Amino acid sequence: MAGITGFLAGVVVLISHLLPIVGWRGNAYIVRPARVVTRNGDPVYSYNPRIDRLTRTLAAGTIYDRNGLVLAASSPDIVKQQLSKLQKSGLETSEIERLARKRLQRYYPFGNQLFFWIGDLNTQLFWGQSNGYYAEATHLSELRGFNSRPRKTDLVTTDYRADRFSPSVQLTRTLSVYDYSELAPALRAGLDSREVAERKAKNRDLQLSINAELQVAIQNALATSAYRDKRISVVVLDAASGDVLASAMHPLPNLQSPDVMLIADRDRQKLPYLVTERDLGMTYPTAPGSTAKILTAMAAFNKLGPSASNISYRISCEEIIRRGTRESEPCNESVDMRAAIVRSSNVYFIRTANDNKLDNELADLYLTTGMNVDFVGGYSFSDTRTDPERNMIRQHWRDSSFVIRRNLYNSTQYPKRYRSEFSGLAWGQGQLTSTPAALARMAGIIANRGVLQPSRYVLNRSGQPQSVSKGQQVARQGNYAQQLESFMIDQSNPAGGRNKISIARVAGKTGTPERIVQGVRRNDGWFVFFAPTPDGRSHTVVSLRIELGESSADAVQLANTVVAPLLKQRGYLGSF
Repeated sequence: MAGITGFLAGVVVLISHLLPIVGWRGNAYIVRPARVVTRNGDPVYSYNPRIDRLTRTLAAGTIYDRNGLVLAASSPDIVKQQLSKLQKSGLETSEIERLARKRLQRYYPFGNQLFFWIGDLNTQLFWGQSNGYYAEATHLSELRGFNSRPRKTDLVTTDYRADRFSPSVQLTRTLSVYDYSELAPALRAGLDSREVAERKAKNRDLQLSINAELQVAIQNALATSAYRDKRISVVVLDAASGDVLASAMHPLPNLQSPDVMLIADRDRQKLPYLVTERDLGMTYPTAPGSTAKILTAMAAFNKLGPSASNISYRISCEEIIRRGTRESEPCNESVDMRAAIVRSSNVYFIRTANDNKLDNELADLYLTTGMNVDFVGGYSFSDTRTDPERNMIRQHWRDSSFVIRRNLYNSTQYPKRYRSEFSGLAWGQGQLTSTPAALARMAGIIANRGVLQPSRYVLNRSGQPQSVSKGQQVARQGNYAQQLESFMIDQSNPAGGRNKISIARVAGKTGTPERIVQGVRRNDGWFVFFAPTPDGRSHTVVSLRIELGESSADAVQLANTVVAPLLKQRGYLGSF
């Protein structure tokens, strides 16, 4: 009797646990993720394998660019229908026809030209990582007619081992968790059910903000330019809508040798050839140099008001941080903000930032535009941080780069006085790093009368146009941006000199930052500029960087001879 009673009690307990799973809580259990640990000790989330089978059955919708060019499709027929359009956009007809004859899960007519924008579901190279936009992964659920509502969680593991020879270390891992509860009825009904058929009949297409033809044209031109032996990135955005129109790069990623793309930066820089392992314009931050002075100037306006532009310093030649036998920075004269931007005075902005304690104002702009200080902060595509996370970043900056050697400014010795980390931030050096996209956002604020329009990547989702987000007022008064715009116009169109962009009058700022690569001091060339669109509706902003070149003059020449003509030809570039 005791044995029978115990057995029956066990059956009752088992049934009581199973009934909710197969009954009223079945939908929750069938999509519930399990947190597991890899052999290296890395935590990951694992999902019901039936979810993957279902998403394959649903098949993704078609991805288009802003002008309706197909970027990704589940059927080769969709690609064939646009053969003539794709040919006009710069693609080879033979390559498109060869692609259409293959048996693939997804078809990408632009291939490596737009790899970091679209991704590749067939290979899943860099799948879900942060070195590209990867629309296939970012919008995986939307392309299949449901919303997985991804959210990020921080998990700490204490037993992570990079390999069997390394000791265990404590690392924080940020994991994405997906909610597949919307698919639960379809999972329980089966792949041949009416539920699945109805989902497949929905409009699941996606239209991105990118102009594919423009990006291909820029990339092809970069590959034949005088600077084709350097890594180059060009970001083009619309200041009024925030639309990212292109993030072009040279060289293109070599998808036939993905192993080389996976090596660390330090090892990549030792190779005798160039390798592009990420979207350079959106995700690769380096020192922005003097281009960041437009941000420091805006910080001064936000704290001091309109009088900030009237601040003037008598700068002696011994104060200048020299980097060559010739120095264009003004000295032995009084320098105000206009002269400091036009003639790129490092000392002026160092003194302005220190004398007026622009710590908070600079931090606000770094966070807003997505720049990094001391490798902390920044964002590549969209700012999804919470207020507590922003406060943690501010506190880190206040404890590090904002105070390290800050008392050097009290010295009377030059250039020792200007060697603190905070002084370096003021003129775009030291621990400040920025992507061309982040700098383009800063220029976009100035072009848009002090309002930052958040970067937009999707124009239409499942047949529903996506509205332009509400802009963020960054400049406390719109006339601050107008003053900076006039200074940048003077910088790019010197009186009695040659305009930096010969076919248009633009507002711009150059920069030649230094950084240490393989133990050697090297210079990058930067140029950020904007001009009204021909219809006067908005401004087109361009941020260009040539890595490990000579100076900003190279970036200006490339913008003048390659980028600006292509933009003007396609109706994006007008003139002040």
